[in-house]
Amino acid sequence: MNLTAQIRAAHLLVDVIKARSVVESDVADGDRFGYGMAVTPDGQHAVVGSYVKNSSTGAAYYFTRSGDTWSEQSIIPADGTIN
Repeated sequence: MNLTAQIRAAHLLVDVIKARSVVESDVADGDRFGYGMAVTPDGQHAVVGSYVKNSSTGAAYYFTRSGDTWSEQSIIPADGTIN
């Protein structure tokens, strides 16, 4: 995937986070979900941060994309244990 396509995938993820159509499975007010994120070069995988999750220790959420739909695959808390 070229840089333009990667940027489009990142923008798509930002748009769906803003629309709240991508949310963490254990959503709670004030988690700050989406303040940090990374998208793979192929635009098919993303990690989204939630820095206030778990009493402010934070967590990362791993998503995969199919078309325009992002689906949560796992939660990675600050201790690194994958759920």
